[in-house]
Amino acid sequence: MAAAQPEAAEQVVASVQPLAGLGLLDLVSGGTVLAPGITTLETFGHTPGHTSLVVEGGGRRLLLLDDALAHPLQVTGPATTA
Repeated sequence: MAAAQPEAAEQVVASVQPLAGLGLLDLVSGGTVLAPGITTLETFGHTPGHTSLVVEGGGRRLLLLDDALAHPLQVTGPATTA
């Protein structure tokens, strides 16, 4: 994102760094259990560090593949969806 849209990357950094400074963010890697039945999975590809979620329950499994933040507005205006 930084190479294609430097202003967008700057906005994300400016929005996310204060949250990190307050201790409100946790960095996770693949295999991290977030809650019972929800585990992170490294899915590197076009985005270094891309992580997906595996949701399991009732004998079924769902793999959620998406960008956590598709647009800086999702950080500055969390009520807005992309």
